[in-house]
Amino acid sequence: MNQTVTPVAGLISLVALSVICVWVKGPVIEQDLGSRSRSALQIGGYDAARVSVEGRTITLSGAIASDSEREQAVGIVQAVWGVRGVEDDLTITAPPAVSAPAPAPAPKDDSLSLQDCQDRVNDLLAAQTIQFASYSAVIDESSHPLLTSIVQALGRCPEVTVRIGGHTDATGSDDLNQEISQARADSVRAHLIGLKMSPDRVEAVGYGESAPIADNKKAEGRAANRRIELTLREKP
Repeated sequence: MNQTVTPVAGLISLVALSVICVWVKGPVIEQDLGSRSRSALQIGGYDAARVSVEGRTITLSGAIASDSEREQAVGIVQAVWGVRGVEDDLTITAPPAVSAPAPAPAPKDDSLSLQDCQDRVNDLLAAQTIQFASYSAVIDESSHPLLTSIVQALGRCPEVTVRIGGHTDATGSDDLNQEISQARADSVRAHLIGLKMSPDRVEAVGYGESAPIADNKKAEGRAANRRIELTLREKP
């Protein structure tokens, strides 16, 4: 009789111990599964999904953007070690409508007509002449700001070409005057190109003493004849 009771009592004790272990460890296991499931969802970018645990089953709830994201979130939790099942109570919500950005304002067209541009250049040259070192084609530094202003004005009429005309007074030989007028026109062209004007928009022509605008017999007349003119034309 005693031999029969002893194994039965031992079996009952073992079952009781197992139940106690499960009862004690159950909350710990649930807490661990919940913590690791939440971490996995955060890493995957699904912070908004809520996690609840019962035993080894995870229930997901909360809002998610689409079916594909729902599947991904469920798959992430299913891959957590120790999870035996995932209940999906996630709700799909459409993302808020995003207003289309307002169209950018059309760029302001501040281009000038050919005549307006010619008038602007003429006004600049009337206020200040392009100066050179004596008997030289080297542009005086005092004229650099004037040339910069001319390039800025020409930038507002991109469809025109510029002919730079070099002129001299009648002092000296015709050949020398022709040579120096061409050299000075070339210097102005090079300077404008250096200020980012396209080379194909600018040509230089030396006229020597052939086109006076004042009396070469007077000092002031000779000074007026030594000049650079800019003639604008429409691009061919």
